[in-house]
Amino acid sequence: MSLINQVLRDLDQRRAVTAAAPAAVKTSFPPAAPSALQRARRWGLGIAITATAVVAGGVAQGSIDWPGRTATPAAAVTPMPAAVVDAAPVVPPVVAAVPVAVAPPEVPPAARSEAPSPVAPVLLAVAAPTVRSPLISSPRSEPKARPIVTAAPAAPTAALAAPKLEPRIDKRMASRTPQERAEAHYQRGVTAHQAGQINDSADAFMAALREDARFAPARQAQAGLLIGQSRHDEALALLHEGIALSPQQPTLALMLARLQAERQDLSAAADTLKAASGNATNNAEYQGFHAAILQRAGRHGEAAEKFSAALRLAPANSVWWMGLGISLAASDQSAAAREAFMRAKTTGALPPEAGQYVELRLRQML
Repeated sequence: MSLINQVLRDLDQRRAVTAAAPAAVKTSFPPAAPSALQRARRWGLGIAITATAVVAGGVAQGSIDWPGRTATPAAAVTPMPAAVVDAAPVVPPVVAAVPVAVAPPEVPPAARSEAPSPVAPVLLAVAAPTVRSPLISSPRSEPKARPIVTAAPAAPTAALAAPKLEPRIDKRMASRTPQERAEAHYQRGVTAHQAGQINDSADAFMAALREDARFAPARQAQAGLLIGQSRHDEALALLHEGIALSPQQPTLALMLARLQAERQDLSAAADTLKAASGNATNNAEYQGFHAAILQRAGRHGEAAEKFSAALRLAPANSVWWMGLGISLAASDQSAAAREAFMRAKTTGALPPEAGQYVELRLRQML
């Protein structure tokens, strides 16, 4: 029996990763037909096991008793060599035949004491994996194993239906307002710009403007891209168009005035800022820049008013205090100018050259 035990151990190792049916299940069907190489290996293994069992039975009893002819329960399919062979690598078709094939029915008592140790592991190895076997969840039902194969075409059906999602997205976009679509394009442009995709971001910003020409954030962002690429003429045209649509838009006016000031068109810059100043009364940067433009244009009285408005919003800005002092001094308001220069000095935030200038003006006013 040592040879049988060795064969059983080898068989047990081969079946460690293979799902098997419980003893009550006599027949199960594999999901797919094995290849020619697999059938050859199974036939070889089945022949070796059968031959070993026959020889061992003949030695123990003095005659050979064919194990395959042992009676099986009524519900079992008549065991055939082919069915036993197919059981080795995948799912054994006749599980009940495994313990019968390896244990001759008329073994003497002395021999039976040696046989149980290898037979028990075989039964455990066959019965243990039943939980993991998907093919035996519904015993005695051959048609129930087939839905596994017939369910496969469902995936191509889903794949063919996938393109239908695109029209749905378009419908949702179409149901949005122009402002919502413009916002969506703008956010896409911001994301592309953060990823370094400048061309994609520019396309998205322009798409937003096509949806809503008054959508200021997209116009500002696109103008910023054009200025960064030194395409000032295109930026000016884009900003002029925006101002024509929304004259009271402070941010667009501020950007346009900066470009106009760089081209030394101070009068146009001042007019641009004045047109939108009604919506920028609480914008310190806007008021301070407007004051600087007016001062450069020689309009010191107006500049002093704008500097004062900016300082009411940001009193710690030393540069604006210095600017106020310059415009007050140019308007012959020496006392007020000296006070403004002193405030600029005491803040301690002036650049070195500006600090030297303030010191010089203070000495001149002694």
